[in-house]
Amino acid sequence: FNVFPNPNSGQFELEVLTEDAGEVSILITDLLGRTVLTQTQNINSNQRISIDMQSFTAGQYILKAEMYGQVYVKKVVLVK
Repeated sequence: FNVFPNPNSGQFELEVLTEDAGEVSILITDLLGRTVLTQTQNINSNQRISIDMQSFTAGQYILKAEMYGQVYVKKVVLVK
């Protein structure tokens, strides 16, 4: 999993690198652990998922992506 660009202005992509099709669950929280965005998407092998957080406040967020029981965590920085 890769997040780019990072930092960003609220519009970014999550790149999922896998050879298998499946469902990706995305959970984004602020640094206090409050959920600010959830999303689930079916993918077919390597794919990019667009995420729009332009209406969110600048700052740091934690993105958790889960696929096949594995959890990937990335820090996302929004700058305005």
